[in-house]
Amino acid sequence: MPLCWESVISEYAENAVFVDRMVSGPYRSWNHRHEFRAVTGGTEMRDRVEYELPFGLLGRAAHSLVRRQLREIFDFRAAAIGRMLEDGS
Repeated sequence: MPLCWESVISEYAENAVFVDRMVSGPYRSWNHRHEFRAVTGGTEMRDRVEYELPFGLLGRAAHSLVRRQLREIFDFRAAAIGRMLEDGS
């Protein structure tokens, strides 16, 4: 099921951080902080996601499912980035 999502970059520091904040979409709130840090041999990338689900008690009951889905999405992204870096894409 496709979801409509609109976000804005609410913070940016070149080569260090950017934050995307959901303006409208499926969550009550969504704030995703991407941090980058130079390390030996490359760059470390870290994510911090803070979100709130809609639908009150029903949303809280669905939290473990959503958390698992988000983990799968970020694991997929990490693997895809690794593959791109390995083949020089």
